[in-house]
Amino acid sequence: MRIAIPPGTRFGAYEVLSAIGAGGMGEVYRARDTNLNRDVALKILPESFAADADRVARFKREAQVLASLNHPNIAAIYGLAETTSEVVSRALVMELVEGEDLSTLIDKSRALETQGALRTTGLPLADALPIARQITDALEAAHEQGIVHRDLKPQNIKVRADGTVKVLDFGLAKAMDTVGRGFSRADQGAPEATPYVPEPAPTMTSPAMTAMGMILGTAAYMSPEQARGRPVDRRADIWAFGVVLYEMLTGRRAFDGDDISITLANVLKEDVSWAALPDDMPPSVHRLLRRCLEKDPKRRLSSIGDARLELDDTTPAPSHTSPLPPAPRPMTIVPWIIAAVAIVIAMVAGWVALNGPAAATEAIWTSIAAPVSDFSRGLGPAVSPDGQRIAFVASNAAGSQGLWTRALGAQSAQLIAGTDGAGFPFWSPDGQSIAFFKDEKLVIIPADGGTVQVLADAVNNRGGTWNRDGVIVFVPATGLGLHKISVSAGSAATPLDTAAVQAAARPSWPSFLPDGQRFLYTSVRDGKAWITVGSVADSTRTPILEAVSRAQFADGYLLFGSKGGLYAQPFDPVTLTLSGERVRVLDSLGQGAGNTQNYSYSASTTGQVLVAGNTSFIPASELVWFDHSGARVGTLGDGGQIWGLRAAPDRTRILVEVHDSRANSIDPWVTQIDSGFSTPLRPTGEGALASSPIWSHDGKRVYFSNGYGAMDVVTATGDAVESWSAVGPHWPADSSPDGQVVLIEQERAGTGADLMLVSTNGSHTPTPYLDTSFNERLGRFSPTGASVAYVSDESGRQEVYIQSFPRSAIKTRISVAGGTQPQWSEDGREVYFLEVEGNDRRSLMARPVDRSSSPRRLLALPGVFEESGRTPYAVFDKGRRFLVKLLVPATAPQVITVGHNWTAGLAKR
Repeated sequence: MRIAIPPGTRFGAYEVLSAIGAGGMGEVYRARDTNLNRDVALKILPESFAADADRVARFKREAQVLASLNHPNIAAIYGLAETTSEVVSRALVMELVEGEDLSTLIDKSRALETQGALRTTGLPLADALPIARQITDALEAAHEQGIVHRDLKPQNIKVRADGTVKVLDFGLAKAMDTVGRGFSRADQGAPEATPYVPEPAPTMTSPAMTAMGMILGTAAYMSPEQARGRPVDRRADIWAFGVVLYEMLTGRRAFDGDDISITLANVLKEDVSWAALPDDMPPSVHRLLRRCLEKDPKRRLSSIGDARLELDDTTPAPSHTSPLPPAPRPMTIVPWIIAAVAIVIAMVAGWVALNGPAAATEAIWTSIAAPVSDFSRGLGPAVSPDGQRIAFVASNAAGSQGLWTRALGAQSAQLIAGTDGAGFPFWSPDGQSIAFFKDEKLVIIPADGGTVQVLADAVNNRGGTWNRDGVIVFVPATGLGLHKISVSAGSAATPLDTAAVQAAARPSWPSFLPDGQRFLYTSVRDGKAWITVGSVADSTRTPILEAVSRAQFADGYLLFGSKGGLYAQPFDPVTLTLSGERVRVLDSLGQGAGNTQNYSYSASTTGQVLVAGNTSFIPASELVWFDHSGARVGTLGDGGQIWGLRAAPDRTRILVEVHDSRANSIDPWVTQIDSGFSTPLRPTGEGALASSPIWSHDGKRVYFSNGYGAMDVVTATGDAVESWSAVGPHWPADSSPDGQVVLIEQERAGTGADLMLVSTNGSHTPTPYLDTSFNERLGRFSPTGASVAYVSDESGRQEVYIQSFPRSAIKTRISVAGGTQPQWSEDGREVYFLEVEGNDRRSLMARPVDRSSSPRRLLALPGVFEESGRTPYAVFDKGRRFLVKLLVPATAPQVITVGHNWTAGLAKR
C-alpha cells in the first residue's frame, strides 16, 4: 500500500510540493530546498519501512552508494532528511531530473508504429546511439568505483530535454570487493533483507526460504547468472545494457513472456530475434549487441568501456545492408530453468502472473502477496488438481477472513462472496467447486462463486479431501474421527471407524490417493504420530511413516512436513511403499491452526505445481503488563509464538505455552513474575506436545494433554508423575480448588464441545459436567469451587455463563454483548471476560457475579489473538495489574510460494 505525502510536509529544509512517482523502494516527490532555493527529488521511506532496521539500513546504503558516485550521467545525491511526521520519517534528497524516462520514449516509438508511421523499429539510430553512449559513461564511472547497478532498465534511465541522460536508482547496487572479481564472501548466496520492487515490471528477490541463491533485478533485464541466483559482477550490467540497447533499437523487449517463469526461461534459453533490428544499423552495433548478450559471462564483453569504444566507432551502414546472420551458438546444453523466487510484498499494488512452462526441466519458484492485507494465519493455500488455480483464505477490506481464488496466470485474485469465516479449503477433482469449513459446518461452493451448500456439522474440523465419486472424507472434530459424506443432496455423514478406534487413533488431515478409494491421513499409533493409509471401502489401516505431519501424494512423491520444512520421498501408491531418500523441498513452511500436524502446503495431482504458505497459525506475541488505568507499563519475558498463559495460584509464576515451529513441538515454560526468567517445564523434541497446561489447585503440579489422548501429570519443576491414558482427546481447562477433579474440554459425537470431569483418583475416565446440544468451553472453577464460569453458544453467539457445581439448574449469564475467556476475581465476587469487538480486537470486561451492575470495560486490547481457546491474559494484584498476550507486528512479508515443475531435479539433491 502506498502512502500519499500531502504537499507542505517538511523534511527539515525540504518542503514537499507534489508526487512524481515510484522510485525503487520508495515514493518520489518533488520538493523545495528552502535554503538553496532549488527543487529536489525526495525518495520517501514509508513508516512501515522505517520501523524495520534492515530496510532503514538498506535505504542508507543506497544513499552511501549514490554519494560515492559523481558523474554527469548519474543522478546526484544531496543528503538524507528526516521529519517528525506521523506518516513518514526519512527521505533521500536527490537531484531532480526533469524529462522522460527511456521506457516512455520507447513506448512513444511503438505508438508511432501503430499509427502507421513509416518507421517500424524503435528509436531512430540518431537518438538511440547517443543515449546508449551516455549510459556506458555512467556505468563505466560506477564500475570504476567498484559498484554494480544490478537493475539497469529503461525505467531507471531518464533523458532530459537537452538529450542528457541520467541513470537513476542504485537501490540494488552493490560494491565489489575488487573490480571484476564479484562480491565478497558475505554477499554470495546471502538473501536480500528486503524485497526490492521496481515498477512496472516484475522484480525478483530471494528470501531466506530457499538455498537456491540470491536473485535481484527485473526479470526481463536479468542476466542469466542473476536468473540462476549466482553471484554477479559488472558483466551483469553489460548484459542489461545490451538488453536496453536492443529494446531502444527494435521497440520490443529482447526477452519477454506472459509471466516471470516464461520470461526467465527465455532469458536462460532463447536467443533474441536479430531480424527485428533495423536494416541500417552499423555492423559495429551488431557486434556490440552480440557480445553484450552472450549468455556465458566468460564470453561476454568484459568491460563497459569497450562498449563505449564500439559506439564511438559507429558509422551508418547503407540502407540496403541486411542484418548479420545469427552467430553459431556453442554446442552446449543450456539449462532451461533454474529456480527463481519473486516476493511481491503486500504494499505493492498489482500481482505477478505465475504460470510456469509445463515442459520445464528445472523448477521455478515464484511468490504472491495477500490481495488486501494479509493471509489468515496458517489456514493454508490449496491448488486445484490441474494446477491452474489456487484457493486461499485472506482478510477482505473489512478485516474478516474470506475465501479467494486466483488463476496462476492472472494478475489478481477474486474474493468469493458469502465465504466470511472460511477455513481449510480443498478442491473438487474437476476443479469446479471448493469445499471448506465455515461456522462449524462443512460446505461447498462453485469455484467461480454461487450458493453455499451446507453438507455436515464440523465443530472443530481437522481437514477434508474429495474423490472422483463425489465422496468427501473429513474429520468434523478432534475426537470424532474420520467421516465420509456424498456431495449429493440429502446424504448424511457416516463414521469410517468405530468410536473406540477413532478415539485411540485421533485421525486428522485426510488426502485421497490416485485410486480415489484409499487416502492418507495422520493418526496416532502406540503413542506416536504416523502417516497412515485408510480406505473408504473397508477398515484397512496401514501406517507408512512415523511423522507429526499431514501428508499428500503428488507425481510419485509423498509430501510431508518435518522440522519446519517440507520434504518429499518416492512413494508407490499401489504397494504403499516408500523408497529412496527424503529430500528437503522447502526450508520454511507455515503450520496450520491448532496443531503441529497441519503444515501449510498443497500440490496439484500432476506434481507440476506446489503452493506453500510461510505464515504459521501462531504469530509472534509478547506478554505486556497493563495497570488498572489501562496504561501499558512493561513486558514480561522475551515473547515468542505463545499460545496461552496461566497464572499459578500464588501469582508468583505463569505457565506459558509456546509453539516451536522448527522443532514442530508445543512446550510449556515456567516464567517467574519477579524476574521474567523462564525455564522449560520438560524436555522437548521433534513433535513433542504438551498442550493446554494448567496448574493444580496448590501449584505443585501441572496437567497437560500430550496430544495422543492422554493427560500427563508433572511436578512444577517438570518431573514426571503419571500419565492418565483413559482420558482421550481433550484440552485441560481447570483443576478444582479441592484437588479432586480436573475440568476438561472434549469434542463428542452428538453434543459437540462438552465440559467433562476427570477424577484425580481412580480410573480417570471422563464423566459429563455440561454436555448439552450446544458447545460449552473454557470452564473455570470459582475460588470456592461452588461454581464454574464457562462459554456457551446456546444464544447463537458465544456468551459467558455461571453454573453451580456440582451441576444444578442454577445458571446465570454474565456477558451481554458476546463474551469469551472468563476468569474469576480472587475473592470470587466478579468475573472477568473478553468482549469481542472485531477481528483481533477485544475489550477486557468485569461484572459482579450477582449482576448488581452492568459489565464495565477495563482495558481496550487491540492485537489480542486467541488460539483454540488458550487463555490470553491473567489478572494480578486483585485486579490492579493485568498481563496480556499481544501480537507483535510481522517483520517478514506474508507470501504464498508457488513451485512450477517442483519435482524436477529432486533426485539430484
